[in-house]
Amino acid sequence: MITHFFIDIDETLAYTVKPEHEEEAVDVGNGFFVAKSNLEKLREVRIAGVKFGLVTTRRFSTAILALNSIPHDYAVVDHGTIILIGGEPDTEWLETLRPYIGNPLTREKRGGLWDYEQQLRLELGREGFEIYSDDRFGSFRVAPPRPVTKPVLERLLQISRPQGIDAIIVGEFVDFFPSVAGKANGVKRVLSREGVTDYTSVAYAGDGISDLAALSQFYPLTTAEADSIARDIVRARVGYESPSNHVKHEAAKDIISYVVAMSR
Repeated sequence: MITHFFIDIDETLAYTVKPEHEEEAVDVGNGFFVAKSNLEKLREVRIAGVKFGLVTTRRFSTAILALNSIPHDYAVVDHGTIILIGGEPDTEWLETLRPYIGNPLTREKRGGLWDYEQQLRLELGREGFEIYSDDRFGSFRVAPPRPVTKPVLERLLQISRPQGIDAIIVGEFVDFFPSVAGKANGVKRVLSREGVTDYTSVAYAGDGISDLAALSQFYPLTTAEADSIARDIVRARVGYESPSNHVKHEAAKDIISYVVAMSR
């Protein structure tokens, strides 16, 4: 029985392609849309008594439209560095992250992550890399010169990093954030706050590289369009994968319907 359900926003719940009828889509920012029918299905999840959380690598400023548009109990934002429970920030969690990121609530950027960002600006800036940290309080993003190739992205992952800093490929970028954070650790922090220690009743739906740790630790759900590694994890752990003929919004509906059925 599922008691807690977390879902990645972009490319799992929301898509850049709208549903068949434009009026059936809700704009959740960053060029992504959620089908209104899927918002209704999510309402069924909460009516069934399942606690529901949104998870995203987006920085808070670009996640806010999604958070305001999709009713939820929890939110794990910006690689798990910002956690909202009942709409309120988890200040104890932020205190744990203070040595790395400073204090997002006061917009103070101080600590190991930002020291490393300045180092990379000097080292990579000469090679045409761009670093984005404006309006980011828990992570920063490195954009390679175009055309972006996989070897260049993998090279960024191999750059020497200070202890406590992690990196992950997100599309055509590499994001850097505190190792104690990340999506999976963010979800575990929420569950700890809620007194949940048995993860067998916790479901997680995701599609990409940033979701792999969470898919490996909670009951995994994914779509047929997900990254092949994500699908391999779900299959190996006997999770749920939406049918191959259901894509995007239909695949999201399959996953949500499965959670509703498993909550009874």
